[in-house]
Amino acid sequence: MNTRNNKFLARILMVTISSAGVYAPNAWCETLDYETLLKTRPPRTTFWSFDASVIQNQFVAPDSSKLHGVGGAFTFGYGKIRDNSWLVGRFHFLAGPWSSARDGAFDTDFSGSGLDIEYGTSFPGTELRQGSTPILFVAGGYMDLSGRNIGGNRKFSGNPEDPSNYYLEQSFKTGFGAIYLMPGIGWSWTKAPRPMGNEPELLMTRVESAYLKVSSTIPVYSRSRVEVIKRSSSEGLSQSPTVHTSTGMIRGYSLIVSSGVWLGL
Repeated sequence: MNTRNNKFLARILMVTISSAGVYAPNAWCETLDYETLLKTRPPRTTFWSFDASVIQNQFVAPDSSKLHGVGGAFTFGYGKIRDNSWLVGRFHFLAGPWSSARDGAFDTDFSGSGLDIEYGTSFPGTELRQGSTPILFVAGGYMDLSGRNIGGNRKFSGNPEDPSNYYLEQSFKTGFGAIYLMPGIGWSWTKAPRPMGNEPELLMTRVESAYLKVSSTIPVYSRSRVEVIKRSSSEGLSQSPTVHTSTGMIRGYSLIVSSGVWLGL
């Protein structure tokens, strides 16, 4: 009896799976006519943005030390698209530069954050949602970055009796905050708009756009502070190292290459 029941259940299961195999593709193949729906419905205009960046820093601190090297960033934001332009508020997680600092004396650990607003548009004479198009954009906001040395001075000779070691920098830390502009150009691959609605196809998350950007961060106003623990040449060897502080504006720029997507929810 149990064997007959099992065979009966197995047949029902096979019929159900076969039916799903027939009807599911038909359901997926049914697509909505966006152009017709957009005549009576407004388009979806909001999106979330996510992108990752590689940053080449070229800054000079108030004490003339260099803050050079490659860093990175992860960015997310929320924005709105209208016709051929968009506006998005963004938050940045910054890391690096990861190269040595203080003329190669120290390995370093830098981290920071940024908050800005980006406005962009397609090139004149092009349509943003035509699929593939060049873009222009500019962002403005605030960023902060801080760092310190990891380990001791790499220029230490290893001989504690060597007098030159007494005047080496023993540690440092630095930080700056800046109001900046970020102009740039890029290329985007953006889908045609889809209408508002409660149909399952319209409620699905989809990639609205993928893009590649090249930009530059230019500080408009900044304040920076550098603290170094060392003996100066005017101090005797019997004196303990002291903190030497420099404050002022940071100079320079950074070059950024980023790629990302807009997600329509």
